[in-house]
Amino acid sequence: MKSEVLLIDTISPLRAEKGLICPLPAMAQMTGILEREGIPFDIVFAIPQDDGSIDTIDGSDIITNNFESLLLEIAPRVVLFYHDPELIHYVTPVYKKTRTALPKAALCLSSSLARVRPVYFQEQGIDYVCGSSGQDVLDSFPQLAREVIAGQAPPRGKIYSAPRNYLDLNDYPLISQRYFNKITPQWCFPNGDVVKFGIIFGSIGCTGACGHCPNSAYWGTSWIPMSAERIFKEMQAQREHFGLKTFYFGDLNFFPNNPVIQDTNGVHPYAAERMRRLDELLAAYAPDVRFISTVRPDTLSILARHYPDLLERYLRYYHSCFLGFESYSPKVLAGLDRRITREMLQLAIKVLEDRNITIVASFLVGSIWETPETLAQTEAFIMEELPSSAIPLLNIMTPFPGTKFYDYIEQHNLLLEHDLIRFNGQHMLYRHPAFQPGELEERIQHFYYKFFTERYTG
Repeated sequence: MKSEVLLIDTISPLRAEKGLICPLPAMAQMTGILEREGIPFDIVFAIPQDDGSIDTIDGSDIITNNFESLLLEIAPRVVLFYHDPELIHYVTPVYKKTRTALPKAALCLSSSLARVRPVYFQEQGIDYVCGSSGQDVLDSFPQLAREVIAGQAPPRGKIYSAPRNYLDLNDYPLISQRYFNKITPQWCFPNGDVVKFGIIFGSIGCTGACGHCPNSAYWGTSWIPMSAERIFKEMQAQREHFGLKTFYFGDLNFFPNNPVIQDTNGVHPYAAERMRRLDELLAAYAPDVRFISTVRPDTLSILARHYPDLLERYLRYYHSCFLGFESYSPKVLAGLDRRITREMLQLAIKVLEDRNITIVASFLVGSIWETPETLAQTEAFIMEELPSSAIPLLNIMTPFPGTKFYDYIEQHNLLLEHDLIRFNGQHMLYRHPAFQPGELEERIQHFYYKFFTERYTG
């Protein structure tokens, strides 16, 4: 079972406990790249627990406290960690245990936080911050791995970057079959349905360019899509080998708006053309396919009002949808520079509810424009206007290093916390004009208790 390279994908224990096993699409894509380039690899999915133990996933089974024994069995020379910034409090103990178990291995990391705070991660045992951006690591890590394996490791402690080999997302190879032999991504819904799904790395970047979003800085604000033909090819391979019919798109935004057009009618022309072509392929060869992806509510509203035919092509394949509402307060939305109205939010809900598409509704609370009154408006919106099947997620606005929001908080001397392990969307980390420390966290927990008690116990 020994392998030169090990990929470690950390799964949130909270999500796993609730039945959502959703690994990182970028890590899935990396398996195809390593396989094509002939680099022997293995992959481990780690679930850290509160007691300090780390479980792993084997297929659809969770194996208790076997992480360290797996590391010793695989004995890699190079390890890559790749994680979203809000998972840092889960991933940090995984770094440390890996460092202890594999003292001679080269530990590599790619994340938006590591790019701007490399010293912190070096103190956790990381040798190389790999890639200056999310796309860069897909080219840089294979080259770094080859150098380490060949005994030509570069000096440690620097951000490692290599020339780009894959200039187009269509050049990326299919995700390795070995990946799906190791894990069965799945989602257990509150009604008891269990949906197993495939992974599609369908685009890079987001035209939203939100100043608080770490992904904008890391993945870029230009939308770089994979073609409909290449997406369909990936779907067909996963359908053929694993019988999958539902697919999770790891895109930051599956159908972005047009950044050039500032009025309310602009959809991205390439996104529209891609959806038309994908619809043609699926209607002809795989009409039973279903999607899970992220989209903005203003995009759905624009499509419903101005492009109803395209909306139908788009939503006919949807199983569920991550929808970033952020807030129901016009004051907060304006402060976040979201060109969206309450009517647009309501229309987005209607078009999804009319088609029985499950909504995962994401809200960003605690911005500097937030007050107890604006938060009450958002809470009332969730309780009264979201369909009964919707799942709300309330995240506290976090000044992630590398974002414009972080720069603002630093400039005005508002930052209360500097320990990156708390930068996870669950804590108020800056001096807020309307909320005391701990107040917002308590209010969110109270709201969750009220929401789920009323929805699921009557």
